[in-house]
Amino acid sequence: MTAKKLYHRFAMLLLALVPFTATAYEFMVDGIAYYRNYGTTSVTVTYGGDYSGEIIIPEEVSYNGTTYSVTHIGDHAFGGCTEMTSVTIPNSVTYIDEGAFAHCSGLTSLSIPSSVTHIRSCLFWGDGVEGSFIGCSNLGTITVDSGNTTFDSRNN
Repeated sequence: MTAKKLYHRFAMLLLALVPFTATAYEFMVDGIAYYRNYGTTSVTVTYGGDYSGEIIIPEEVSYNGTTYSVTHIGDHAFGGCTEMTSVTIPNSVTYIDEGAFAHCSGLTSLSIPSSVTHIRSCLFWGDGVEGSFIGCSNLGTITVDSGNTTFDSRNN
């Protein structure tokens, strides 16, 4: 094997071992990461924010002189945020994507407004055990607004 081929293989091996991190957000406001939804003045909450303690998602955010409506919580947006204890979702959100709260073991309460009409599967997916709230071992309260015609929280 030539020295050039050996060097090439070694360089490829090093690149494979280096962890790559990518950000999925376009901008951040008050510790919450967002990306713009194409062709609209709405945004999706996404992975990459400073998610710990109580999270209150606003109905609207302003960025570069434009005001955006917060309409979606993206795929794995809060995934693995073990220091997050509660999430309040505004009435502007209609869609919660797959695994949005996966592995959020510190999450103790979640409020879902009447506007949410779609929750993709695996919302609370976790450690390989079957069930809806896997990985959210401390989640004691899910409150669904009484005006929500798609979902409800019985006995709350």
